Amino acid sequence: MPAYGVSTRIHQPLRRDGIDTALVGAVLAPVYNRQIQSSCKRNGEMSGPVHYLTPEGKRDLERELLELTSVRRKEIAEELRRGIEEGDLSENFGYAETRRQQSLVEGRIRELESLLAQSAILEASADGHAGLGSIVAIREPGQATERYQIVSPAEARPALGRISNESPLGRALLGHRAGDVVEASTPGGKRTIEILSIE
Repeated sequence: MPAYGVSTRIHQPLRRDGIDTALVGAVLAPVYNRQIQSSCKRNGEMSGPVHYLTPEGKRDLERELLELTSVRRKEIAEELRRGIEEGDLSENFGYAETRRQQSLVEGRIRELESLLAQSAILEASADGHAGLGSIVAIREPGQATERYQIVSPAEARPALGRISNESPLGRALLGHRAGDVVEASTPGGKRTIEILSIE
């Protein structure tokens, strides 16, 4: 059973890493509205797959989108303008590279807009099972304790301790409680893991 449930409530404004999330919401709200209007069914439900995100993960993606649309896009436009002013574009490698960067940035913007428009926030519950959003402390025989948060593929950052629920370890932990011993089939072989705690 999941450790989080879906909620559509509006979160109170926060300041995190110097960015006002109220500002983020105000800037991105029109983007969400356009995406939702174009992708929802007539009964008001999402027509595509729902992307379940933790509140922290959603804020991270919102900050990335804001950075790309309000800063990086303008920087690229300025670089392209300077390249055009330099004259012959056929031999201007810098201009060609900037156009390539523009394509990558616009592709990422479209990806983030679509993902956020089709997202649902996960709110913590206290049923004791490991699920999306859970922070799980685990230990393998003879190894030190490790802590991971189980998140959706869109939020996964293994180097930062955030593992996808679709990864071998994430799948092995889902639905279990503290005290359970599970096996995870990984590319390196089977791992026997004891679950120490779940938050």
